[in-house]
Amino acid sequence: MQLSPLYVQEIQAAELRGELAIVLKLIQRRFGQLSEEVTAKIVGLPLERLETLAEELFDFAKVEDLLAWLEQNS
Repeated sequence: MQLSPLYVQEIQAAELRGELAIVLKLIQRRFGQLSEEVTAKIVGLPLERLETLAEELFDFAKVEDLLAWLEQNS
């Protein structure tokens, strides 16, 4: 059985929204409220980069580390 392309797109969009929500919550818990500009950069990341950010987030000691990563990866 093969899934329709539209259904596959919906699944991928839901996965992205879920991953995004988790990453934003983790970042806010660690660094506090982010500016709209920084949040927009995170929201604009493709799923692959968002997953990488989720992993690398644990290596960031300060918000500047996050900002530097976003500059290099967005």
